[in-house]
Amino acid sequence: PPTFTKALPPSVQALVGSRLSLDCAAIGNPTPTITWLKDGRVIPRANYQGGILSLPAVTTRSAGLYACHASNSDGNVSSMTEVKIKGQLVP
Repeated sequence: PPTFTKALPPSVQALVGSRLSLDCAAIGNPTPTITWLKDGRVIPRANYQGGILSLPAVTTRSAGLYACHASNSDGNVSSMTEVKIKGQLVP
């Protein structure tokens, strides 16, 4: 099965409006396919390039459990992180 060469941290914090990139990488033979999920639902491929998921401007709705799933014909592995969003302070 695939092996992660770059796994996700247990949790990540970001401020509302900031850019967030989540990066994971896996190796295996055959080469694994990377799929990203948020709260158990597949994120459409248009939102990530290979193992890097980019969120250009996070909102409170960006919070959740993200998983990087690497799979090939020999098996699959997942690396997960909890994304926590901190709001901007209003005076």
